[in-house]
Amino acid sequence: MIVRIWHGRTKTTDAETYRQFVIETGIKEYTSNRRKSWCADLAAEDGDATHIWTVSWWKDIESIRALRRR
Repeated sequence: MIVRIWHGRTKTTDAETYRQFVIETGIKEYTSNRRKSWCADLAAEDGDATHIWTVSWWKDIESIRALRRR
């Protein structure tokens, strides 16, 4: 099992728009890969910035490579 973490940061005022972009692009792509186990998105405000993370669990390295070949 492999756990991948992706982190992004944006202005808090843009956080919801950015989070939706991440969901519609990255997470949508992650969840379309049948070899993937599970994916979560997380956000935390830090003053004027908001941090966005995605956490995804993968069966093996070939599962990740298959996503990159798309």
